[in-house]
Amino acid sequence: MITTRHLSAIILAIAAACGGSPPPYQERTLPSGQTVKILGVGKMFFTKGDSALMLKYQTDLSLDDEAALRREVLAISEVFRQDVERAGLKAGIVNANERPVGHLFWSSNRSFNFVFEQAADGTWHEAERKA
Repeated sequence: MITTRHLSAIILAIAAACGGSPPPYQERTLPSGQTVKILGVGKMFFTKGDSALMLKYQTDLSLDDEAALRREVLAISEVFRQDVERAGLKAGIVNANERPVGHLFWSSNRSFNFVFEQAADGTWHEAERKA
């Protein structure tokens, strides 16, 4: 038999498990003063082609606002490409993630990749998107 006291304890335990955790990102400040929420950085390996360094970040922008998102990603890529070069790589991926939408037992979000490549002359450009 579950008493009111037991029910209160169960509800409190569920509430504690569902919220109150620290954000899953680290904040970094760009030279412009803009703060970026970094979710992680890691090396990506592909079956064909060279490896790339990927930076995943959380944006406050909608992925539907392509112009604003592109400006934000370009500002991030200017700094991130230094990390790519230090890793000895010629490609970097900036993965923009919208804020997760919480549901009762799961969350979901949308993300989009921007790929940057270093040319033979050392300049960087965004890779052409494939249809």
